[in-house]
Amino acid sequence: MALDSRVHFDPRVCLDCGGYCCFNPEIILSPYDVYRLVKGQAFKLVGVDGLNAFVEKYCDVYIGEYSKIPIVLMPKSGSCPFLSPRISVGEENKFYVAATSRGKPVLLCGIHMFKPMKCRYYPLGYVQMDDKRGFVFMDRPECPGCQTSETTTVEDILGVDLENRQLSDLTMEVLIKATRTAEQVRKEFPGDAVSAVERVLYLTLYAIVEPLASSGKTYVEIAETQLGAIEEIPSSAKEAIKSIRKTLGKSA
Repeated sequence: MALDSRVHFDPRVCLDCGGYCCFNPEIILSPYDVYRLVKGQAFKLVGVDGLNAFVEKYCDVYIGEYSKIPIVLMPKSGSCPFLSPRISVGEENKFYVAATSRGKPVLLCGIHMFKPMKCRYYPLGYVQMDDKRGFVFMDRPECPGCQTSETTTVEDILGVDLENRQLSDLTMEVLIKATRTAEQVRKEFPGDAVSAVERVLYLTLYAIVEPLASSGKTYVEIAETQLGAIEEIPSSAKEAIKSIRKTLGKSA
């Protein structure tokens, strides 16, 4: 859809809907999402010490059926761990409790300022199909905001997040390169090497984001590091296999 495309959605409904989109949301975290969570100190909000502890407690990690790269899916089950009556305000991560006109607390996003891409764009999806990349309207029946006669534009839904679109594009480039590398490794190397490369891809796509972000690196700098590391994976795997075969006394 174009930025001026109109869709049936009323964001005002979000204030009283009870967080329908936050229950069983199946959020696939991208490297850029992890960067935002680290910079926003989101893990402290749910009482865990860093990315590894968060993934272990709240996420499933698996190899994508089509991409063949590690996927981090949040949450394991139930509602989003960041669904909270407290919502963040401003850059200082101050919080207040939201309430309806009747005074009843409502569950809202506790990390609204730095929530993942899927949540930021909802009810839009940002997808890549073949060589095309862009927004689609999901029109979820369980979303009260989508079941309205009110209309708005794609650009209005995105708001300030439109400025972050280039970084969402950049994280897609990282994931696409990882997907192509995983495909190459599967064609060239045996099963044991594939498992090792999948582990390296997880470390490259996700684990290194936290220390680099904490050290002050921008996401652009982190993505450049990731792209360079992914580029080296096939040759590194080849050299490792040569070394193993040499150690075993086999022909390289």
